[in-house]
Amino acid sequence: MANTLARMERDGLVTRQKDAGDARAQRIWISDRARALRDPAIGAAQAGNDDMFDTLSAAERAQFIALLRKIIASQTGGET
Repeated sequence: MANTLARMERDGLVTRQKDAGDARAQRIWISDRARALRDPAIGAAQAGNDDMFDTLSAAERAQFIALLRKIIASQTGGET
């Protein structure tokens, strides 16, 4: 996590400051630059998903999503 945050800070995506009340903690804020990247990133991911799902029938898509939800639920201890 620390390496990821360091790269994000280097790339201007987040800012970090030590917490005034707890020297062990840091406060992290998302930057305006990162906010501007949100919609294009979601669009690119959605386009990739759409391309992938084009090869599946509607029934296969539903089954795939159900299986992913089952896997996620097993890892989080809950249901989705």
